[in-house]
Amino acid sequence: MPAKTALGRASSRGTPAPQGPSMASSCARSPCIRRAQEAGEISQAQDSQKLAHFIVASINGIRSAGRVEREREHLMDLVELTLSVVH
Repeated sequence: MPAKTALGRASSRGTPAPQGPSMASSCARSPCIRRAQEAGEISQAQDSQKLAHFIVASINGIRSAGRVEREREHLMDLVELTLSVVH
């Protein structure tokens, strides 16, 4: 069975699909962010597309940090900081 890309398409290279959220997946999330902004759940100070990219990049960064940083408290600090930007 061929490997799939982040968008679920078969990879022509046969390499494994990337793990975790991708920038392509953040494009799909921007309508959700826009609705949350309209509902007042997320700040409207930022563009929803840019915010989606920021959130995905932050998640990827936190996941990377989790590979080397074993203190849950430090990782939770990163999560709280990321959430403070969107709220």
